Amino acid sequence: MKSHHALSRYALIVALALAATTAAAGGQNTPPTRAPAEIRTSASADRSLDPDLAIVTVRFASVGTSPLIAGRFVAARADSLRKAFQALGVPRDSIITGTRHNSPAEPGSRVDVVIGPGERFPNGVYRIDTTYRVRETLAIRIRDLSKVGPVIDSAFAHGVIDIPPISFVATNTEDARLSATREATQRVRAKATAMAAANGGRLGRTIMLSTDGGGYYDSSDDIVAITSAAYTAGRTTGAGTIIVGPQIRITVTVTGRWELTDGQ
Repeated sequence: MKSHHALSRYALIVALALAATTAAAGGQNTPPTRAPAEIRTSASADRSLDPDLAIVTVRFASVGTSPLIAGRFVAARADSLRKAFQALGVPRDSIITGTRHNSPAEPGSRVDVVIGPGERFPNGVYRIDTTYRVRETLAIRIRDLSKVGPVIDSAFAHGVIDIPPISFVATNTEDARLSATREATQRVRAKATAMAAANGGRLGRTIMLSTDGGGYYDSSDDIVAITSAAYTAGRTTGAGTIIVGPQIRITVTVTGRWELTDGQ
C-alpha cells in the first residue's frame, strides 16, 4: 500500500514539473507585446488684452526722535496722501497700506535706528544723537487708468519720489483663455496629423490632451517705470504725467499624445 502511494505521489510531482517546463518553453517562443507607437507634440496660442487695473505703489519715510514721534509723522503723511488720492476719485478702500515692501536687499523692520556722529560738550559729556526713521508703503489700486498719471503727479507733489514700476493687470481673462485653448488644441492636433502623414501613417485615438505643466502664462509686454525726471518734464511743459498701459499677453500651451497607426 505504501509503495503504491509513493509511486502515485512521484508521478504527480513529475507531471507538475513537466507542465512547468512546457509552459516556460512556450513562453520563450511567445514574442513580447510591444506598446503601440505614439506621437507627442504641443502647440501654443496667444491672446492680448487691455489692462483694466493698475497698481501704483508709493514708498515714503518720516524721521523722529523716538519711534512714536516718527510713527506719528509717517501716519500723518499717509493720511495726507490718502486724502489727495481720494480727491482724484480713487476710493478709500482702494488705497491699501502695505508693509511687505522690504526686499532681500533691504532686510529689517519698518523702523530704522539712525545713530548720529556724536558730540562732546565742554563739561565732558559725550552725547550721541539717535533718530528713528519709520517707512511706509501705500498700494493704490486704480480701475480708471486715466487717473494713473494724476495719482503719480499728486505723489510727487507731496514729496514722494520712491515709486516702483507700475503693475498692470487684466482681471477678466476667462473668455480669452478659452479662445486660446481652443486654438492651441486645433493647432496641436494639426501638427500631430502632419507628423503622422510624414511618417507614412495616420493619427489614431487620442491618449492625452492637457494644459498641465505651465499651460497658462500671463505677461505684460512692458513695465512702465516712473522717475522724478518724468515729473519734472511734465511740470516744465505744463502737462501731467501720461501713462499708457501695456498689453497683457495670455499664452495657452496644449500638449497631446496620439496613437500612430498604419496608413492603410
